[in-house]
Amino acid sequence: MTNSEGKYRAQSYSFDTSSASTSTIQDRGEHALWFADGNVVVVAQDTCFRVHQGVLAFNSPIFRDILEDIDYAQVRSDKLGITIDRDETGADGTVIRLSDSAHDFEHLLRIFYQGFDYLKTTRPDDFADLAAAARLAHKYDTSRVLNEATTRLQQLFPPSFEVWDANARIRASKRFRPDDAIEAVNLCRALGRRDGGDDMFPAAVYLCSQLELGHLLRGHRRADGTLEKLDVGELELCLVLKETSVKSAADMAVKLYAGRVSANCSGGFWINACMRILAGARQGPAMSQRFTKALRGDPLGEWLRDEIDAAAKAGLCSSCTRMLRYRERDLRKAFWEKLPGLVGVKVEA
Repeated sequence: MTNSEGKYRAQSYSFDTSSASTSTIQDRGEHALWFADGNVVVVAQDTCFRVHQGVLAFNSPIFRDILEDIDYAQVRSDKLGITIDRDETGADGTVIRLSDSAHDFEHLLRIFYQGFDYLKTTRPDDFADLAAAARLAHKYDTSRVLNEATTRLQQLFPPSFEVWDANARIRASKRFRPDDAIEAVNLCRALGRRDGGDDMFPAAVYLCSQLELGHLLRGHRRADGTLEKLDVGELELCLVLKETSVKSAADMAVKLYAGRVSANCSGGFWINACMRILAGARQGPAMSQRFTKALRGDPLGEWLRDEIDAAAKAGLCSSCTRMLRYRERDLRKAFWEKLPGLVGVKVEA
């Protein structure tokens, strides 16, 4: 850690939101980060942040170059949606106007000053907050923030089957809403392969494909109010994946109960019980119910595991139950391994 990095992490700043009589900025947001000793004012939407040029420059080479080189700023800032008011100075210093939302930029600033630890006091690793950090860290070339944000996002959209399996509860928690998958797909495309987007893309598209068609068409509003919608190509990808998922789920429903009892099945009466349970699972009514569940197109879901639990309660021995659990996991893993190819990316698991 450099001295500069340590300095800004170690200091305890108080947020002064009182108005200054010498300020050249009007109607700044009441809850903005406004430091009394700040020398740069950043305006995002209707919210103003009075911060330190050194903090921006240390964390982002793009901000550093824009603030230090006016010729570079004129060329680069237009592409990034940034306006620098060199003449609008006073007690507040240089004024930078961004095209970003106040919600997103506030999260980025708080990470600049406090690190990701600040999330512990708000909403620990909430998808909306991490997506905001990743989106702007990518835009402003803030590699430290981007790496940490994508690492945390990979808890929701992992590149490996083992992490996907282990983090089912996280996806079902308040940290992530199903419609967030739309924003996640667009974020992954924006990040691209270099910044970890491709690694998260298969899981994001899969979760997106689980949404109803109406949700996909209507889109999803981000935490800052921005409407996220899939483009035609991504929408088609989700629909094709859904069709493939239905076929895969139906195939899994058949294969799960195929074959004989476990080689270690309990003797005597229990063998007959297990044979009867497995045979019953292959009969018309049971298969019909299973195919109905398969039509939901969720081959990575828990529906087959729920059936195995029911079979165990009905008398399936522990060896045969274990056999089915291994088989079910292998079937899900086989689908997972095909998923990157189905969505057209290569994943570094």
